Amino acid sequence: MKNKKKNSSFKKFIAKLHLWLGLGSGLIVFIVAVTGCIFVFHDEIKDITRDYRKVTPEASAYVAPSNLQNKTKSLFPAAQPGMVVYQGRDRSAFVYTLINEVPHHIYFNPYSAEFLQKENLENDFFLIIEDLHMHLWLLPEIGKQVVGISTLIFIFMLVSGIILWWPKKRKNLKKRLKIKLNAKWRRLNYDWHSVTGFYISLIALFVAITGLSFSYEWMNHGLYDLANFWQEKPGDQLNIQIENTNYSEVAMDIALAETLKLKPGDEMFFVWDQVEVHP
Repeated sequence: MKNKKKNSSFKKFIAKLHLWLGLGSGLIVFIVAVTGCIFVFHDEIKDITRDYRKVTPEASAYVAPSNLQNKTKSLFPAAQPGMVVYQGRDRSAFVYTLINEVPHHIYFNPYSAEFLQKENLENDFFLIIEDLHMHLWLLPEIGKQVVGISTLIFIFMLVSGIILWWPKKRKNLKKRLKIKLNAKWRRLNYDWHSVTGFYISLIALFVAITGLSFSYEWMNHGLYDLANFWQEKPGDQLNIQIENTNYSEVAMDIALAETLKLKPGDEMFFVWDQVEVHP
C-alpha cells in the first residue's frame, strides 16, 4: 500500500510540473517549431520564388572568384567584397559583401559574370525567420539561452508525459498503443491524444535533444562524440599548398582551379581570401 501511495504522489507531482512547465514554455517551443519547419525548406521555397538562383549549366569553367569580387566593386563602389560561393553547375554564384555596413549577396551567372540580383540580408525573410528560430529576435546571447532553457523544459515535459502515460501493469501496455475506434467520442479523443502523443514524443525528444546543440556547446561536442563513438575522425578538408610565383594571378583563383582538379565531381565551393605571407 505504501508503494502505491508513493507512486500515486510521484505521478501527481509529475503531472503538476508537466502542466505548469507546459504553460510556461509552450509558446516559445511552438514558435521555434513553426519557424524551424519554415526554415528547413528555405532552399526549396527560394528556388520557386527567386528565379535568379538557377542558371543554364554550361561546359565552360567558372568565372574566377576575383573577377566576381571586382565586378561587385565596380557595380557597387561602396561594397567590401568577401566570400564567393559557387552553388552548383545549374545555380548562380554569389558574393557576400558589405555595402555601407549592410550585408548583401550579389548574384552572378558563374559562367559569364552577368549580374543577376542584389539581396539585402537584413530584409531577407528567411534570415529573419532563422533569427526568430534561434534567438526569438532577442540579442543572440540572451535569445539562445531562452530557447535553450525552453527546450530543456520541453524535454522534461516529453519525459514526464511518457511517465504519466506509462501503464501501471505491463500487460496493459499493448492496449495503450492502440486507438479504440469504436469507443465514445471522449474516449476516442483521449486515445488520439494519448497514443499519437506517445509516438510523436519519441520523435520530438530526438529533435529537441539534437536542437540543444545550437544553444549549448557541451551538447554540441557530446553529440559529435556520440555519433563518432568517441573516436577521432579525420577532418573533411583539403590541405592544398600553393606556391604562387606568378604575381599576376590571385591566390584564391589558383586555389579554386586546383580544388576543381582534385574534386571534379563536387559542385559547391566557398572561396575567400586567407592568404598568409611567409618571408
